[in-house]
Amino acid sequence: MSRLGVLKEVRDRIQGHSMSVVASKHYDRYDYLAEKRAGLLKWEAELKRIVGEQADNVVQLHG
Repeated sequence: MSRLGVLKEVRDRIQGHSMSVVASKHYDRYDYLAEKRAGLLKWEAELKRIVGEQADNVVQLHG
């Protein structure tokens, strides 16, 4: 994800890593949903590029 331009802070939040900096841990209550979604869309595009659109065992989830 680094190569795709996803910032480390966003990658850590996507992966559920704990935030050790006091400000992030206690005061930053923003959910970073838009940033995480953008990062995951980049990751999705990269995976599709790698495996191609021919993966027939992938189920499309709708939210």
